Amino acid sequence: MATTIEPAGSVVQGFKDRLGYALIGAFFGALVGLLGWWVYGFAHTLRYRGPGIDPLLRQWIVLGSVIFAALGFILRERAADVVAGALSAVLGSEPTSVSARVGSAVLRGVVLVIVVALIWMLNQNKG
Repeated sequence: MATTIEPAGSVVQGFKDRLGYALIGAFFGALVGLLGWWVYGFAHTLRYRGPGIDPLLRQWIVLGSVIFAALGFILRERAADVVAGALSAVLGSEPTSVSARVGSAVLRGVVLVIVVALIWMLNQNKG
């Protein structure tokens, strides 16, 4: 088999694309981390009897950002499926009280607005 050498410009462009997906993954990873922190703390306040546990918000956000940035860099556009699966898993684990359903609906609305705004902004830059 013959190997082909790609021009340097296409390699740089591919790397820039991956960095862009990593940044988007980091942003949504921070949102997943924030949501995970909230659900984790909410679950402990309802079910845990004993000394208080104070999970650090910064750790959840940084860890979520780093994990999803790496997934965005590696998987590129397929990382959106991983983010959607993580959000579905976190939201599916919540209790089904009225306040939880309202909170889930609000969160889905915010995520939808952010995704639409990102798509709109990316399309504006192409034109």
